[in-house]
Amino acid sequence: MLAGGAGAALAGAGLTWVLIRVLHHFGVVDAPVARSLHHQPVARGGGLAVLVALGIGMLVGATLGSGYHAMGAAWLLASTVLYGALGFNDDLTSLSARFRFAIQVVLGFLVALVGTILTGWSPVWALFAAGALLVAVNVTNFMDGANGLVSTHTVVTGLWFAILALSADSPTTALFSASLAGAALGFLPFNAVAPKIFLGDVGSYAIGAALTAAALVLAGNGVPLAPLLAPFLVYLLDTAYTLQLRIRAGERWYEPHKLHIYQRLITAGWSHPRVAGTVSTVAAAMCVLTLPMLLGAPVALQVVTAVLILAVAGAYLRLPVWAAAPVPWRKAAP
Repeated sequence: MLAGGAGAALAGAGLTWVLIRVLHHFGVVDAPVARSLHHQPVARGGGLAVLVALGIGMLVGATLGSGYHAMGAAWLLASTVLYGALGFNDDLTSLSARFRFAIQVVLGFLVALVGTILTGWSPVWALFAAGALLVAVNVTNFMDGANGLVSTHTVVTGLWFAILALSADSPTTALFSASLAGAALGFLPFNAVAPKIFLGDVGSYAIGAALTAAALVLAGNGVPLAPLLAPFLVYLLDTAYTLQLRIRAGERWYEPHKLHIYQRLITAGWSHPRVAGTVSTVAAAMCVLTLPMLLGAPVALQVVTAVLILAVAGAYLRLPVWAAAPVPWRKAAP
């Protein structure tokens, strides 16, 4: 597992360095628009390097280790690649929102169907899996708007899932998660500060699918739901809170914007690394706070940690207020 993660990190760094030049050569760049938080064209599609590095890490780990399940590894990788391919198509051709959504639904059912064949999921669980993939892929894409945010969160979540997989005796998922964390870590230096490349939809779609697929496997291996949901909570909170604010303000919630909590913090003057670090710290804190639930601690202790999780969630939602970030739809007093 460690070899896979290290191999993926090295491959991710090298591949990203090469990919920056290739994408610029072919004009695959993200030009700034009104809702952007960057001001210069930046190469997009860096998730390709993460995808390939993930595969290399899996290959290195499987070669140097043992006990891995080939079909399970193939399902995890195939699920990731399918969503990544859709994202890369969008990076190149700017697919319509309706078409993207339709393909995401089809992919969700396809991935769930294959998972059912391999593991014997019930129809209800298969529907849940398809829905979880749809939500996670889009939420990850929504959150990919600050330098290093999704990459840092992927490192944290990948390592957390690797630990959970080891505790559940699932070496294949442990290798997959560690390799994903390594691939994101290799990409991170080129994206976090003065970014030279963005993940693009290929990256956010693939990462959202990869983490969800790993979570589904771990749930099937008996890992409680709370530790699996913990790293996703900050994404879900940010997205849900932003959507309800926009709906209440009478805005078209489905149109692009820069009103997420993390975007408002940047508008208020926070640096991109500070925002990325804050989001990942919140995710890590929520993971740690689920340990009593994972370890079967007394109910009283589990209740206390649940309250603490709610407190962390509330604090995250209040950050724009504490940072004096303006609410864009409120007009300044005359």
